[in-house]
Amino acid sequence: KDCKILKILMIRNKYNNPSGNAMVWVLSKEDMENALRHNMEHLGDRYVKVRVAREETFRSTSSDPDAFTVKLSGLPWTATEQEICEFLFGCEVLSGPAGVNIEMNEEGKPSGSALVKLETKAD
Repeated sequence: KDCKILKILMIRNKYNNPSGNAMVWVLSKEDMENALRHNMEHLGDRYVKVRVAREETFRSTSSDPDAFTVKLSGLPWTATEQEICEFLFGCEVLSGPAGVNIEMNEEGKPSGSALVKLETKAD
């Protein structure tokens, strides 16, 4: 394989079924670039979108543009920043719950997605 994967998080819906979303942590920038080359390739009969979690998607005002950020999708709409930190047990979330940015929909309600700033790429 052309990517050194550190961790995979399969996102499940509220019924504990696969949501179709996953987060993948890779070892290096080169591995990330290799992973991105697989964007829109097929896995079985479905195509897969591969993208880097980008904070500007969430209109954040982060003062640290180099912070390592991951995107979680398929979260329960009721999930809090603290619950997301607890869900990522074993990862160091930068500034604790303040490092979690829950995306809101056009009605101002949680969308089920969040960006989480981590201390290091290994987290």
